[in-house]
Amino acid sequence: MKTTKLIVNLVSLLCSVGVSFGQGSAFSYQGHLYESGQPANGSYDLRFNLWDAETNGIPLADALPLAGISVTNGQFTAMLDFGGAAFNGDPRWLEVAVRTAASTNDFMLLSPRQAITSTPYAVRAAVASSVATSPTQPLELYVGGARALRLEPTTNGAPNVIGGSSSNYVAAGTFGATIGGGGPAPGFTNARPQFIANNFATICGGIGNCVSGAVSTICGGYQNTVDDECEYSFIGGGYENIMAWGADFGVIAGGETNHLEADWGVVAGGKANDVQDDARFSCIGGGFQNTVQAKNHYSTIAGGANNTIGGFFGSIGGGFRNAIQPGADNATIPGGDSAVASKPGQLAYASGAFASPGDAQSSLYVLRVTTTNTSPRELSLSGDSALKQLSVAPGSRWSFDALIVAGSAAGTTAGFQIKGTIKNVAGTIALVGTPSITPLGADEAAASWSVAVQADDSTGSLVFRAAGDATTIRWVANVRTMELTF
Repeated sequence: MKTTKLIVNLVSLLCSVGVSFGQGSAFSYQGHLYESGQPANGSYDLRFNLWDAETNGIPLADALPLAGISVTNGQFTAMLDFGGAAFNGDPRWLEVAVRTAASTNDFMLLSPRQAITSTPYAVRAAVASSVATSPTQPLELYVGGARALRLEPTTNGAPNVIGGSSSNYVAAGTFGATIGGGGPAPGFTNARPQFIANNFATICGGIGNCVSGAVSTICGGYQNTVDDECEYSFIGGGYENIMAWGADFGVIAGGETNHLEADWGVVAGGKANDVQDDARFSCIGGGFQNTVQAKNHYSTIAGGANNTIGGFFGSIGGGFRNAIQPGADNATIPGGDSAVASKPGQLAYASGAFASPGDAQSSLYVLRVTTTNTSPRELSLSGDSALKQLSVAPGSRWSFDALIVAGSAAGTTAGFQIKGTIKNVAGTIALVGTPSITPLGADEAAASWSVAVQADDSTGSLVFRAAGDATTIRWVANVRTMELTF
């Protein structure tokens, strides 16, 4: 008696995608048929049934009899179509029966049933797009029994695209959102799914990233966040970086636990750097625990560690534990260790400290004033009536060297140098000894011009004054100080 054996496998949908999708819910099926232990040749009738269990169970569709299937060297191909409703994501088994073509004999039932894995479930994607009757029905693609891609229709015509883990999702009412892939993964404690909660936002990949700002993007990394009201913002990657509420047009390129809460702000990388609330147009290049404090616009920290800016237009090149204090707008610290800029326009440098930042440093200040008569006027950091003076803090001792140049529109010029020492002990400020005032050169018409220096105890300041004549004269001073503080 002849025996017939059927060995079957499923052709990858990707190899026959044109046929499978062209047939709606149909998929291509390839098998191997053996008769009396040898590869079969000829025509055979095949009958296929779909079941919900490997044994017993319930048939899920009408039997598919296919007559006259050509078998060559044991191989055959058949198109099967049980309808899209039969594949809902649960396991399925295929039962096959065979007989010689045109025979009136009964079909021979082959055992066991064949488990259907991921390939026919990909048909669900084609079914959803071609036979769905509701405009709200999503389209899904499954791989290995798990959802790998979900296309969600929206009310405005811009669908949501959700790839990667089946736990990734887009908030209800959101449109135009894209999650390229990624999601929770083994080995990452408390990893969350990828999540988008605003329109036209994008997560390219990674693990546990979240975008709540419209038209904002996270490229990848681990549990990075763009908060609500952060429109047109970008996180390139890294670990647990946060674009905080209201940071429109912000950029965090990468790094770890960086924080940005300012419009048009940038954190290029590093760890635990912070551009705080409303510090617009400010930037931290990298390093560790650097901070641009709230509402201090246009400031920059290039790198280093534990540096802080509390003024507008401030700049710290790097180094360690340097600080531009609140109110010290336009100040600069090039680098070093433990320098403090406390005055507008101050250039401060230190290479360490005795006990606290700023207690052993050098500074450079630029003062200016305009005179129009012979009355002495104070040169200040602001150069106007709202004087910003060279205040000397209690406990500080300075040695100073001031170069002063003056000139009129007619070309008349004079130069001076003032050197001296000043101290503030317990709130009382005084010059130490007598400062030296040296004329460096003057035109004949500037012979009456003069400069002076004093310790102003009423304001606790080092004061430089200039007197000219009835013409308009501009005065500029470069004051270099060595500063010691107890």
